[in-house]
Amino acid sequence: MGMGGAPLLPPTSANCNPPEGPEGSVVLTEITSDLGYPMMLTYAYGDDERLYLPQRDGTVKLVKASTGETSVFLDISHLVLGTGGERGLYGMAMHPDYVENGRFWLHFASPGGTDHFGVIQEFRRDPNNPDLADPEPVHPPTLRVDHFASNHNGGSIEFSPIDRMLYVGMGDGGGGYDPWNNGTNRGTLLGALLRIDVSPTDGSYISPAHNAPNGAPEVFDWGLRNPFRWSFDICTGARYIGDVGQVNWEEIDVAPASQGATNWGWDCREGAHPLEPFGVAGPAPGCPFGDEVDPVWDYPHTDQLPWAVMGGYVYRGDKLPWLRGAYLFADFQQGPIWRTWWRGSTLTASDIEEIANLGVGITGFGQDNRGEVYVVWGGGTLYRLDPG
Repeated sequence: MGMGGAPLLPPTSANCNPPEGPEGSVVLTEITSDLGYPMMLTYAYGDDERLYLPQRDGTVKLVKASTGETSVFLDISHLVLGTGGERGLYGMAMHPDYVENGRFWLHFASPGGTDHFGVIQEFRRDPNNPDLADPEPVHPPTLRVDHFASNHNGGSIEFSPIDRMLYVGMGDGGGGYDPWNNGTNRGTLLGALLRIDVSPTDGSYISPAHNAPNGAPEVFDWGLRNPFRWSFDICTGARYIGDVGQVNWEEIDVAPASQGATNWGWDCREGAHPLEPFGVAGPAPGCPFGDEVDPVWDYPHTDQLPWAVMGGYVYRGDKLPWLRGAYLFADFQQGPIWRTWWRGSTLTASDIEEIANLGVGITGFGQDNRGEVYVVWGGGTLYRLDPG
């Protein structure tokens, strides 16, 4: 149960109380550098000790939180198309009851399709060793989505703490300026946040009610370009989406748990701005549709750098009590780690503050069962945010 908040469906030691105490400084504590090209970090509800680090090549490292000791939890490199473009192993989500049932899912690029397939695949923990997983998939892929190019594949997958559904971030299929207009097409699984019920244990899934109207049954949010890193607030269920921009704007989208299926605007818009038709394709026919929802914050590119927002997590730990409830995020091409508080309205530059600086190459964030936040650096190192 989140302390001071509403009961959560999964057990967690996260702290849902408001921020408290004087603001202090933040340092990056190295947990381990025994990594290849790590992509993100996740954990299992109810387990304070084990952290899981998917790597681009298809291996998953297990890290003991108390010691930093690492081992190989899973190796599916034989299934993963891990080189070229933005392919590889993107995301991992543990079932809310993982400690009891050992079920988890991976999101990765697989050979085949027009360029490749984006695969959501279920695996299981080794029944005789909690530090190992069975490398053989339990069933055929839960989802297998055809991608037209090597980029814009989405990445993060997470279970909602509110409805226990599995949510999947899918990019728009690749290329520049969404040449297939997938972002505006809720009938495709591309350019969307998918929502499925994976409670069946036979490899099937259920498309729940109240997904996007008049769309593919699995689609929840649409109008996304490349939701590579997004997350839920473990205490409120609000979804925070870092959607990577095209050429001018990066954006952060936020929706409370009560906000249903949403059109985030791509490719009618980039951020909160009409898409400037400088690429191979301009805005989709029919833009604007009138139901597009603005991001809570967008920031411009400068010096033509290929920037890429890296969505993070809402801090819900105890080490940094003054940051509790703050959303932490970064950009792959920049150094700062930023924090902001979202209070139900749009943000301005004055609402965004740098709290640490790691340099370029942040590939993702992570959170543990206690609500502490970690930073994943693609150069091979995992850091935790600690008080200075």
